[in-house]
Formats: sequence, structure tokens, C-alpha cells
Amino acid sequence: MVFHKGYQADHAAERFLPDGGVELVIDLTEVPKHIHDPDSLAVLETYRGAWVSGMRTRPITITADRDSEMLIVSFQPFGALPVWGVPLHALKDAVLDAESVLGQQIRALRARLKERADPVERFALVEYWLREALRGAKVHEGRWGLARFAVDWIRRAPTMATVDAVAAESGASHRHLIRVFREFVGLTPKQYQRIQRFQRVVQTVDGQGSVDWAGVAVDCGFYDQAHLIRDFRAFSGMTPGQYMAARGDALNYLPVG
Repeated sequence: MVFHKGYQADHAAERFLPDGGVELVIDLTEVPKHIHDPDSLAVLETYRGAWVSGMRTRPITITADRDSEMLIVSFQPFGALPVWGVPLHALKDAVLDAESVLGQQIRALRARLKERADPVERFALVEYWLREALRGAKVHEGRWGLARFAVDWIRRAPTMATVDAVAAESGASHRHLIRVFREFVGLTPKQYQRIQRFQRVVQTVDGQGSVDWAGVAVDCGFYDQAHLIRDFRAFSGMTPGQYMAARGDALNYLPVG
């Protein structure tokens, strides 16, 4: 959970790369927030109050607002469904108004958060709300456990994991694993594995100036540099060299305009 306040951007928009996470964003201002076309920066969607962001397989470009004040709850990939109550594959590459997913309870939570100025008190309110949501959750423990096992397995070995290997290790059938994984995570195990491998590349080159991309490809489990470039384009919309020239001061973040 992160609280942002008083951010002063010196650029028009910000692009975030797929990182394998899902989020609930609670905006404590009344200023609308926008998703932009990655090329023209034209406004595509507008959100106010609170919204949920599902697992992404492509970058997202948002307005770089000044004086923003928001609280962001980042969920484990397998942890959102028990709170949100909807299968995560319905939210793949999507941002939705939080009330359409969580109902009016999120409006009440936001109102209580706005009444308090202390970030610690705000965190406590959200933690209490999450505990209450989990207490009333109706989730099949076996399916949830399988999703968690598969996510942990892929995270530990993103360069080695395959659907067959994860299925064999978990004792689940190939088809059942994919079905459960899509329900709880939003992607297939293979898609999630590719994102984790892409993230290993992003983390490996962080802080580097000159990069041996052929060496990075081998170290991160790609067949060759061409396969690395293919995945990098798919998840970032740019070549590795373009990313290195445009990257910001944080992982998966690029200032735009």
C-alpha cells in the first residue's frame, strides 16, 4: 500500500509497463484522471474517485497530474479475487470504475479516507476494510491454493517455468491449471511467465548504461537476442534501446511529453 501526495511532474504523461500486479487506486482529489493513447496522447478514458486495474500485458499511459493525492493498494496476483469478487480474466488489460466491481462500499471507504489527514490512519482504515472483505469472501480454498502455488513457482524460476512443469509440480492437470490461473490471476500461466521474464530483463538493466543484450538474453532465459527483443516490444511497445533512452527514475516507468 502506497500513499502519494504533492507530486509535481514536469512532463505531460507517464507510461507504466506490465509488472505482473493488480491495483486498487483511491483518488482523494476531485480532479479527473485520464488514460491516453500511447502515440497521440489523446484522452481515451476518464476516471474519478476510485478504480481497479487488472493484470496488464501492454503498457498504459496516464496523465502526469500535479498535486495528486491518492492511495494505491497493490495486490498479490492471486489476492485480488477474494476481495473484488470477480474473475480476474474479466479485468485483463482493463481499468474499471471501482464501484462497478466493489459496489458502494468503496464510495463509503473513500469518504472516510478523505476525513482523515494522517496517512497512518488512512492505512489502518484500508487494512480494516480489506480484512472485512476477506472475512466475507467466498473462495474455493483449493483453487486459490493452486493459483498461489503456481504464481510462486513461476516467480522463483521465470526463465525455467513451463505450464507442464508447474502442472506436474502441483499435481493439477494442464487444463485445470490454466482455468484456475486465469480465474485468479487474469492471464494464462504462460503469459504470466513471459511477463516475469520481461521483468527480470527490466531489473537486470536497471542502472546500467551500456548493455550486452545478447548476454542479458541468455541470463534471462531467452533463446536468443531476437526473442528478447520480440517480447520487449510486445510488453513495452518499444525496442530495448528505445526503452533505455526513455526510461525514468523508477522501474517500469517512462515520462512522456
